[in-house]
Amino acid sequence: MHEGRQVLRVPLQVGILLASTTILSAVTLEKMAVEDMILKSTEIVRGTVVSSSPVKRGSIHYSQLTVRVSERFKGAENSHVVVSIPGGTIDGRRQSFPGAPELRLGGEYIFFLWTGKSGVTQVVGLSQGVLDLRRDAQGNVTAARAAIDANLFDEGGRPAAAAAIEIPFDRLRLQIKQVLAKARD
Repeated sequence: MHEGRQVLRVPLQVGILLASTTILSAVTLEKMAVEDMILKSTEIVRGTVVSSSPVKRGSIHYSQLTVRVSERFKGAENSHVVVSIPGGTIDGRRQSFPGAPELRLGGEYIFFLWTGKSGVTQVVGLSQGVLDLRRDAQGNVTAARAAIDANLFDEGGRPAAAAAIEIPFDRLRLQIKQVLAKARD
């Protein structure tokens, strides 16, 4: 625990930690490498956001996204998955969380997901666990994420960089398959 901060350990506590019913303005996250996200995810999917609706759990607002799955790397075979992202607007009251991804309807992403005992599926490491799929003029697909605007710390509790990621999708797909195969051995 860092003085004055609550550290969100992923995936054991993927949800936002709250000391009371107020929103923390400085949520901190454990920095995760792609390999860590692969191993800690209960599901990894490629999919398109097809709907979004606000929901409230306790004092926290969530955007509940329905994602149409086009490719599944890990987890149960389903055509859709429902993902809860902290933040949203309910009854004219908006909540936002540093580090929470902002996803667009119709956007195609790679999702590293975690479902806890409550049955709620969330993104591993908030923005860390969502990569935007982009096509260039030649049709090549890249998985990318901007630098993360949140406090990240390494396992030792030291501040960590929140660098952007950009990787050819075919290379990411191979990395996911290799890490999962190695974990099964």
